[in-house]
Amino acid sequence: MDSEGILFLDDDLEYLCRCYGGTDEAATRKVTDAEMIHAIIGQTAQLAREAGAYFFGWESSESTIRYYGGQQPFAFTGFVNGCAMGFLKGHGLSFDERIVAKNDYDICCANAFRNRILFKDCRFAWSQRETFTGAGGQACHRNSVTEQRDVHLLREKYGDVIRTGALGGTRKRDYAGAVKVTLNLPF
Repeated sequence: MDSEGILFLDDDLEYLCRCYGGTDEAATRKVTDAEMIHAIIGQTAQLAREAGAYFFGWESSESTIRYYGGQQPFAFTGFVNGCAMGFLKGHGLSFDERIVAKNDYDICCANAFRNRILFKDCRFAWSQRETFTGAGGQACHRNSVTEQRDVHLLREKYGDVIRTGALGGTRKRDYAGAVKVTLNLPF
């Protein structure tokens, strides 16, 4: 990144992952070399700039590998996970400090309504430790009550754009009251 932008990276990121390549290449999917990661971040920021986007990021999680087919290496609308997101000069966005843990949904909606496009490099995703499993970050603030309040605030701001559903499953966040949110953006 240069002085024309800012990058947010969570402290629980483990590595960058290539979403492309055959299943027999699992070991080569992990990108851990600092210089390579720096270059990928810089390239994504540059592509966003060239596309006219002020907000950028990567696929939501490493699990998206199973869906990546190579025909859509980039997206210009949708969701960017808050674990790794970038902003270029002129973005005009700000975080709603009332929201505890659904800030990434809020900023994605704010960007969509203000700037219309984002730049998502679908060729890469960040691997991070599972939410609700460790100390630090929002762990001491995030719970089922704040999850519900965040969703309520998002619905007040964006209406039917905010969709929710049960997570289900056996992961710690499923038991902790996390609310699954999806975006139904009009553009």
